[in-house]
Amino acid sequence: MIYRGVITSLGDYAELTTQIVHIDGHGQARSGMYDTQKERFINGMTIGGKTFGRVSCAANLYPFLEVGKEAEIYTWMHPFLGLPPIRTGIIGIVYPGEKRAYVSGLFQMGMSLLLLACLPLLWLIPGIIAGMLVGGIVGGLVGSPSLTFLINIFVAGVVTFSPWLAGIWMLWTQSRLRMAHPYATTPALRG
Repeated sequence: MIYRGVITSLGDYAELTTQIVHIDGHGQARSGMYDTQKERFINGMTIGGKTFGRVSCAANLYPFLEVGKEAEIYTWMHPFLGLPPIRTGIIGIVYPGEKRAYVSGLFQMGMSLLLLACLPLLWLIPGIIAGMLVGGIVGGLVGSPSLTFLINIFVAGVVTFSPWLAGIWMLWTQSRLRMAHPYATTPALRG
């Protein structure tokens, strides 16, 4: 989605790091490569009268959000392993009156796509549970076992493969921004 209007509030920018630490029988603590997760988000940004709750934002894009300026914010929806399970993320920022645009880089997009490609493995069990719940409710109302089975499969598939759908949405949104604003640049990543 594209949100247009004057940015009236940036809200608070937060960077949270969570880490899983495993302690073995000898009291040695260790943490694996995939046991650390960093989350960067803005809480309470307002643009054109729309106020966001937590919206994911890369650290290199946040400094280019300017209060009091007419802007377009390009966003996508992505699965998040926490609450809420679906979160809005910022792909790019455009200041059309000034012919300035900033967009997430190819490296950032590649890393996001890699993560999204692996998420169906984690979302399989919640997908099956959601499919059984929805299929059971609809099947109970309609009374058709074959319809219940089809609904189970459909809902489980949508939930399980929603990270892949989110990845397609992310690529489509970035492509739209780059086509509409070929002067868009990617800000440098900072440590």
